[in-house]
Amino acid sequence: MTIRHVLWYPFLAIFLAGCAQPLPQYRVHHSFIESPQTRAPRKVLVLPVDVVIKEVTAGGVAEEVPDWSRKGSANVLAALTKQLRSGGTNRAKLQLLDTPKLPEADTKAIQQHLALYRRVAATVFSVTYGERAWPQKIYRFDYTLGNGLKSVAGRTGADSAILLMGEDSVSTAGRKLAALFLDSVSYGHSYLTAAIVNLNTGDILWFNYAYQYKSADLREPDDAAKLVAQLFEEYPGVEQYKAGSERYKDLIERYKADGEESRDPGVARK
Repeated sequence: MTIRHVLWYPFLAIFLAGCAQPLPQYRVHHSFIESPQTRAPRKVLVLPVDVVIKEVTAGGVAEEVPDWSRKGSANVLAALTKQLRSGGTNRAKLQLLDTPKLPEADTKAIQQHLALYRRVAATVFSVTYGERAWPQKIYRFDYTLGNGLKSVAGRTGADSAILLMGEDSVSTAGRKLAALFLDSVSYGHSYLTAAIVNLNTGDILWFNYAYQYKSADLREPDDAAKLVAQLFEEYPGVEQYKAGSERYKDLIERYKADGEESRDPGVARK
């Protein structure tokens, strides 16, 4: 990366602030932007939800509490299932299918893809969010998990799957007390990430996250439901994303004018 590229980053936020159509928080696969005829997800599975809940001591030591994690995962799954079955995904026509008992090979492939998703989600955050985001990866969002779940699509009739992971940090009483007097001590936080993935291609068709500082506790069903609702509040939002991402064209052209091709440090570039 050239020095000139680095110098452009501080102006990214200023550039976007003047846009008539702001970029939505979620991300949409470029195929929906480039080809309006692209088939949207219709029949979906929900893959095993993975929420990790940790207890954080006054000294800042964080340790997972497995019972809490299982409870949080169950709460999030229940909230997502209810939202899908009630049509609460903002006008989206998603039909939730029940996941049958799958062969061991498929179950193993799903676990591998869930582990891969954690890595890819981290890359999406580092490359397409924040002041150092790559405009070319926002404008042409093209992350994938690979096509290793084709057999799951064939066995279930689903075209897509929803992957949902997250983390919750619960402060002990001692840490909460310390946070009242010390600015350096923070309260707990809760976040979820969600991706809708094409089972045949592995492409991440839609990605979003929800974050709450201090106020949410995924051990509580109501709090889990609120975060899940926040995740899908604007789904699918293709037109809004198309309008917002168009504003990145100028930055991409300026990068090209500097003579450097678009590069992506992420592990999941196609």
